[in-house]
Order: sequence, then C-alpha cells, then structure tokens
Amino acid sequence: MEKIKIDLENIKKEDVALVVKYLREGGVVVLPTDTVYGLHCDANSLTAIRKIYKIKKKTKQKPLLILVNSMAMLEKYCFLSRNQKKIINKNIKQKNRAETVVLKSRKVLPLEINYGLDSQAVRLLSKLSNSFRSDFIRTVIKKLGTPLVSTSLNISEKKPLNDPESVLGYFKTDKPDLAVDAGRILGKPSRILDIRERKIINVLRE
Repeated sequence: MEKIKIDLENIKKEDVALVVKYLREGGVVVLPTDTVYGLHCDANSLTAIRKIYKIKKKTKQKPLLILVNSMAMLEKYCFLSRNQKKIINKNIKQKNRAETVVLKSRKVLPLEINYGLDSQAVRLLSKLSNSFRSDFIRTVIKKLGTPLVSTSLNISEKKPLNDPESVLGYFKTDKPDLAVDAGRILGKPSRILDIRERKIINVLRE
C-alpha cells in the first residue's frame, strides 16, 4: 500500500492525478471526505467494488453509498423530482451537517453496489459546504468523471479510523492500494435521509 501526505489548503495537481490514477486502475483509496475518512473506488468498477467488500469484510446485503459533485451527475444515476431537488438544496445550504439521501436508482451502476435494490444512497458534495475536504473530493470526482463509492474506513462492525496513520497496521490481509493522509479528522458520519416517498422524509441515521 502506498501512502502520501497532503495539505488540504494547498492541494497539488500531482496528488490529485495520483489518486485518480489509482481509481481508474480499479484501486481502493483511503481519502478524507467532508465527514470522516473513508474507503473509495470508482463507482463503475465492479472489480474495485468487490475489493472494498473484501477489505471491509462487509456483508454484501449492506448497500454502498456514492459521492457526486454536481446535481447533473446525481440525476445521471438517480431519479430526481423537483421536490427532492429542493430538499437536497435546502439541506446543503444549512451547512450544519452533511446529508446523504436515498433516491430511486436508475440502475446504471454495477448491481453489487446495492444488490438488486431499486434505491441508491448518494451524497452531493457542494461548493456551499465550506470545507477543504469537500473541495478535495469534488476535485477528484471531477477529474475522474464518475461518482465515487464511499464507505467508512474500518472493518465492518468496528469503530471507524480517524487517522490514516493507523491504516498500515489495521488491515492485516486485504488492504487499500493508496492512503491519502490529511491528518486526523474528528468529524461525524452524515445523516441518512430516505426521500423516495413524496413529501415524506424518513431519517435512517441521525
């Protein structure tokens, strides 16, 4: 596993290029997000998705969320009504906590992401989030041109890691291909809101 250190306030093009290179080659990459550190891969890469499940020792019945950097990208992968768009924009502008929403999937991505479910958990990373971490991930997604699968940095059912310094000794067998170290992150996972039902918001994770 390769590891690099970055300064989120002074992102270098070569660092972004290296991350994108690993992602395009089907690699799994540890990245700082707008919430916590996570394991990431190209959402279109079936090989990489299966690798994430293997690294996390994750039960395949548990779906994975994706990160997108624009409403246009979100609409490419999920059905989105005018009311759902309003809910997402409203939550982004509140800036108090990141929101992941569950929408009806267009089933464009590999089925292993949600294992046959017609839903998709997705988080829109916005310029309004005022976070250097969000800016970094948005830049990576833009350069890659596709959404990122994102899941917490841990083995399933264990506490997520908040410091990439721990990664080397944490994963004993199956490991990520690249770890991007931006220092400790003491953030919180996003809330998850199911907004598939018209005018009803179901909170799946507070």
